[in-house]
Amino acid sequence: MKNNIVTVLVASFISILSNTSMAGLMDVSKIVITPSTLNTQGWLQVSEVVARETGTGNDLALTSAGATASGSSNWPGSSPNNAINGVAPAAFSNIFHSYENNGSSFLNIFLASPNELDSIELFGRTDCCSFRDFYNLDLYNATGDLLFSASNLNATGSTHSVFTNLPNTAVSVPEPASVALLGLGLIGLSIARKKK
Repeated sequence: MKNNIVTVLVASFISILSNTSMAGLMDVSKIVITPSTLNTQGWLQVSEVVARETGTGNDLALTSAGATASGSSNWPGSSPNNAINGVAPAAFSNIFHSYENNGSSFLNIFLASPNELDSIELFGRTDCCSFRDFYNLDLYNATGDLLFSASNLNATGSTHSVFTNLPNTAVSVPEPASVALLGLGLIGLSIARKKK
């Protein structure tokens, strides 16, 4: 009987330790968007970047969330901050539009602090030139290490957006209630042994 109880408790402990909740990409600090090679004109145009925080679903790529943006250059009337103002999809001039069209354009978004993200959604331009809405996406941590990369993301459809789920890189941590339940079981087993 005691061996059966021990076997059940050990199996429960292994099950608890292997249990992970849904999580996303850890320690994201910087989002970099560049034009894909499918964008044959080279200009980078982005109307909005949405970076969803794991658990809350909050968009962390917003000026109101403390994010900042910079670009390689600005077409007159546009600004990198237009890509983090919460308006999407949008038409010119409420977008980021690069001035150069040689494929070297970039949009950098810096989050207020390193965060865990579930997904990134990129929005293109609505009033014209959707054939430019092909993107490469790179995510970095605070020390500049590349965490995730995706290329040829296509936002040319009717929603003018492309959605990318991010991989789960969280470390498995058992839930406190499960650990407490296991602890109570071990205490009960110990008491039962002492009584015998």
